[in-house]
Amino acid sequence: SLPTWQIFVAFGILYSVSRIKYYVLWIKIKRFRRISVFVFCSIFIVLYLFNITYYLHNYYRHYAPEFSGEWQFGYREAIRFINPLKAKYKNIVISESIGRPYMYVLFYERYDPSSYWKTVKDSFDEIGFYHVSAFDSYQFVREGVGSVDPNTLYILPPRVIPPGVRILKEIKQLDGEPVLVIFDKT
Repeated sequence: SLPTWQIFVAFGILYSVSRIKYYVLWIKIKRFRRISVFVFCSIFIVLYLFNITYYLHNYYRHYAPEFSGEWQFGYREAIRFINPLKAKYKNIVISESIGRPYMYVLFYERYDPSSYWKTVKDSFDEIGFYHVSAFDSYQFVREGVGSVDPNTLYILPPRVIPPGVRILKEIKQLDGEPVLVIFDKT
C-alpha cells in the first residue's frame, strides 16, 4: 500500500504549492510577496519538523512497550533462557499462543536445516498455511497441555499453567504484562 500513500502525499504537496503560488501572485506589492513566501515556507518547515519529532518520539518512546506483543515478544527471551537447560530434558513443549515458535527456535539456536528437515513433523492447514507440530525434541501446541511430564520443559502462557509445577522463569512483555512462563514438574 506504500505507493498509494506516496501518491496522496505528492498530490497534497503539489496542490499546496499551486495554492500558495496563486495566493502570492494575487498580492500586488513585491515586498509583501516576499514576506508571504517566507511565512508559508516557515509554516511548512515548522509543521514538517513537528511531524518528524512526533513520529520519532512515538517510535522510540511508545511503540516498543505498547506493541511488543504484536511482534511475538517473549520467544527470543524464552529460547535464550532454555538454551543451557535443554540438555536436562527429553522434550520441550512451546505454546503457539503468540505466534509460530518453531521459526524462533530455528533462528535463535542456529539450528542446522538438514537436521530440521530430517525430524520435522509438518502439515498444511485447511487455509494453506504451513504448520510445524514438532521437530527434534521440540513440540509446539496451540493451547495448554493435559498432564505434565517430569522429563519435559514447558513454555506456555500464564493462563494455562497447571497447579503443582516449578516455575523457572516468567517472561514479560515490555509493558510488564506476563506473556510466557517456563516451568517443569517438581
